[in-house]
Amino acid sequence: GDAATRAVVSEQLADVADALAKASGDAFPDVKREVAAVVQSLCGAASAELHRHLAPLVAATVANTGHQHSKVRSAALKALQELLPCASEQLGKLMAEHALPALRRMARDRTASVRRDRLAVLRQLATRVADPAPYLDALVLGLLAGLADEAPDIQAAALAQIEDLGAALGLTEGEREAAAAADAAA
Repeated sequence: GDAATRAVVSEQLADVADALAKASGDAFPDVKREVAAVVQSLCGAASAELHRHLAPLVAATVANTGHQHSKVRSAALKALQELLPCASEQLGKLMAEHALPALRRMARDRTASVRRDRLAVLRQLATRVADPAPYLDALVLGLLAGLADEAPDIQAAALAQIEDLGAALGLTEGEREAAAAADAAA
C-alpha cells in the first residue's frame, strides 16, 4: 500500500541523500550539475520525508556555489531553492550557517547570470520556506543589493523580484512606497 511505499522510500532516503552529498563533491563539473538536478527532482518527489536528511545535502550544495564554473554555481543555487523549503526544525541552522552566507557572497559573483539566479532564489525562499519571518530581512537585503549591481539587467531583475515579492506578500503600491520612504528616512 501507500504507507508501505512511503516506509521504503523513507528507509532508503538517508542512503540516497548521503550518496548525492558525496557525488556533489566529484571533480567533474558535469557530475556536480547532474547531482544538483537530481536533488531538485528528489525534493519534488520526497519533500515530506527529505527534511531529516537535509544537512549534508545543503552543505554539499552550498560548497558548489563557490565552484569555478558558473553553470555549477547556478545549478547549486537552483538546488538550494528546492532543498531549503523541505527543511523543518533544521531550517534556522541551515540558513544561518550555510545558505545565507553563500547567498551574500554570491552577490559579487563574476557572472551576471549567476547573480540573476541568486535573486530568483532569494525571492523564492522569502515565501517558500516554512517560516520566512526570521530570514526575511536578510533575503530582502539580498534583493536590494541587486539594485546596486554594476549590470543594468541585474538591477532590473532585482527590481522585478522585489516587486514580485511585494505582490506575493500582499503589499499595495502605496504600502511599498511608504515602506521605501520610511527606509530612506531611517
